[in-house]
Amino acid sequence: MKICVTQEDIDKGVPFNASSPIALAIKRELNAEAVSVSHNSVLVWSADVVGATRFRITYKMKQFIKKFDIAKSSYGELPEPFCFELEDL
Repeated sequence: MKICVTQEDIDKGVPFNASSPIALAIKRELNAEAVSVSHNSVLVWSADVVGATRFRITYKMKQFIKKFDIAKSSYGELPEPFCFELEDL
């Protein structure tokens, strides 16, 4: 399923946090209750599913996370909005 990280997600995002731009985009697009993004996987909690659903982190997502975290930590250039496919593990 296609998820798009918007400029608003980037502006509101917090590095190293459950409110990262990718987490915010997934939460919005899937109407999820909670999202956790790590360098290994994405966990999504929804009201209609018991427990979390686990998804794969793609290379493109890892590159975005790295650039975003560095930019927010040291005032570098933020990454651009982008879209990615959320893939089951």
